[in-house]
Amino acid sequence: MKETDLRATLSDVFKRQVGDVTRRVSRRSSSFLIEELRIQFDDGDVTEAVFKDLSPQGMMETARSVRPDFLYDPEREIEIYRTLLSRFQPGAPILYGATADATLQQYWLLIENVQ
Repeated sequence: MKETDLRATLSDVFKRQVGDVTRRVSRRSSSFLIEELRIQFDDGDVTEAVFKDLSPQGMMETARSVRPDFLYDPEREIEIYRTLLSRFQPGAPILYGATADATLQQYWLLIENVQ
């Protein structure tokens, strides 16, 4: 995701003006690109989040070469966070926001960074 798109998305999700964003590819990336974000807001507050790109372009090459197409369903993981984890899994990462736009082929997940 481009930096300008990321900042706009973060501002929309958190309903706050974003100052600085530090991005780092996570070692937890497996099938899809996962980035760890350090978000500093204009008021000085800082939060950490995890951004997962479930879009076709976010799929890692190794996963693309072994995963059958019929298993690709980016909306499934987004819906798990929206509907199940928040209700039935205490301690699960908080869902900050998600995008599921089939027309643009954009499927993004923004969740709390938990250790």
